[in-house]
Amino acid sequence: MLGIIPIPLLTRSCEIEDAQILHLQGILNELGQYLLDVHSAIELFSNSHDQLSNLLTKHDIKGAKTRSAWCRIAGRDAGIQIFHIGWHLTKSIPDALRFHQYLMEKADHTKLKAARKFFYNSFPGYAQFRHAVGHHAEINQSIKSIARNSSPIGMRCNNVDRTTIDMTIDGKHLILQMTSQTADKLTSLVKMTFDGFQNMSHSSM
Repeated sequence: MLGIIPIPLLTRSCEIEDAQILHLQGILNELGQYLLDVHSAIELFSNSHDQLSNLLTKHDIKGAKTRSAWCRIAGRDAGIQIFHIGWHLTKSIPDALRFHQYLMEKADHTKLKAARKFFYNSFPGYAQFRHAVGHHAEINQSIKSIARNSSPIGMRCNNVDRTTIDMTIDGKHLILQMTSQTADKLTSLVKMTFDGFQNMSHSSM
């Protein structure tokens, strides 16, 4: 199925370490789910935009408004799930390893570091985009807040284009590419992260 890659099943070293290993396993499972959610959101965005163009040609305004809303929903959710992927890559996993010697010794830190670097380079505004999505009402609360959050090109909020959705926050214009290229980048970096735990896995799911 689209967006699913094998998730490593971690081997437990002893009963004392079960809780920490199970916690890390949960993080890896969630990464797989977030990845699938982004793939699905991008597919929903693409299909809805194609339908939107056809409905506008037919002057079906009600149908077009619905498809436009689906595009915005897909774009917002993709932004949130990318934030979640970034949080696990840059915070949850390093914390899990830092406080557990067995995990620290077994993990392939070269691959994990490469995945984090790839993520930062590919999605530099991921946290701000999520904040813009999650605080839409606050951004538009007053004329002063709108002025503070507008970029040089003006205010953008869930603006849908053929392959993008864009937002502005803190004076910055942020664009999320809702394309297969975005999905492929996320798949690569999540797989790279999973590969970082092959030394302590006995199978995959």
